[in-house]
Order: sequence, then C-alpha cells, then structure tokens
Amino acid sequence: MDTDDLSVEAYKGIMITAEKLHRDLMLQFAVLAEECNNDDEFLNECEAIIKDWINVWGLDELLEEIFCEKPPTKVNLTKTLEQIQANISSIRMTPMDKRTYDV
Repeated sequence: MDTDDLSVEAYKGIMITAEKLHRDLMLQFAVLAEECNNDDEFLNECEAIIKDWINVWGLDELLEEIFCEKPPTKVNLTKTLEQIQANISSIRMTPMDKRTYDV
C-alpha cells in the first residue's frame, strides 16, 4: 500500500516521527508500507523491523547502512525508535475502523 493509504494516526506516529529525525529513516518505513495491505500489518512490520535493527543489526551497522548524509547520533536514533514504538502502542489502542483516513 502507499503511505497515503495509512491512517492519519499511523502516518503521523511513524512517518512524521521518523522524518523529524532524518529523511532516510522515514524512507525505510515508506518502503515497508509498500509491502503491507493495511494499517495493522504496517504496525506489525514496523515493530518487527525496529526490533531487528536494535537486536540483530545494532546501532552502528544501522547508522552505516541506512543514513547517507549526516547520520543522527546513536542517542537520537534510539530515542526516535523508542518514540515510534510508543506511538505504535498508542495507535493500536484505536481500532482500525475508528482511525481517521485522508480521502
């Protein structure tokens, strides 16, 4: 699905939060959205990739692989990923049929 098909809550909670740190991080989530069929699948995939980045890749490799220019600090990257995880938990509290969508 296209990022335009995400709920406003998912778009703001993940895409905008990621972009505030770095456009390259936002692009990673945009590519992930293309592989998903709905909001909840996207949220699941986002959680899974964040866990993979932290537990398998490690922050040094993540910084090297994802960011082209002016990578963020490890502290800022960690804070942003934690914020996205918290946002996902918050978004999940709203059922899909109660989320808002741009028309």
